[in-house]
Amino acid sequence: MKDLKDANDLTQGSIMPTLMKLTLPIIATNFISTTYGLVDMIWVGRLGSGPVAAIGTASFFINLAIALSTMVTIGTGIKVAHCMGSGQIEKAKSYIKNGFMMSILLGLLYMSLVLLTKNQLIGFF
Repeated sequence: MKDLKDANDLTQGSIMPTLMKLTLPIIATNFISTTYGLVDMIWVGRLGSGPVAAIGTASFFINLAIALSTMVTIGTGIKVAHCMGSGQIEKAKSYIKNGFMMSILLGLLYMSLVLLTKNQLIGFF
């Protein structure tokens, strides 16, 4: 049986299969997200321009939330990767825990901001 460390070592072997392992899930996720938005607009588009405009406005706030959470995810991922690469497993666990807590805190702050200022935010658009 292969050692778990050897099974996840992306620094060994040919670069092309390694890049494919890393990029295909990202490309698939973006494709699914784009397809969802397209199908959503097609169905809502049957209701008229007002509902389509409402979805466009609402998706701005959803995309902003995704961008904020991505900052935490990428930052945490980088620090965890550094720790895992240098064999500092406990430190990596600490970064994961802190990243999780930061995601929850940021989500609650964003939710509060949107709920408290929803009329002003919609009025802005």
